[in-house]
Amino acid sequence: MNCAETEILICEYVEGGLAADLKSELERHFAACPACAELARDSAAGFAFMERAAEVDRKYFASSNVTGSAYSGYYVHNLHFILYSRLMQGRRAEALRA
Repeated sequence: MNCAETEILICEYVEGGLAADLKSELERHFAACPACAELARDSAAGFAFMERAAEVDRKYFASSNVTGSAYSGYYVHNLHFILYSRLMQGRRAEALRA
């Protein structure tokens, strides 16, 4: 597997959506390619951050009754990111929870 092929699969890898054989192949590539391994770590951190940010936003908006552009711009954008990333992975139930 080369770097270009790896980049295409990183999101599915990070979210646990790859078949075992592809996962093993990616992990062998990560062991040999520090740049792709770093990209996978950064992608995992990005996904985790978006999940945490959405939860923090939910709590903030519920407690402050903020509406308008802050809500419709920032928060909804975060939810769309989570929704579409889950849908692209075939994780419909999780997408709908976003």
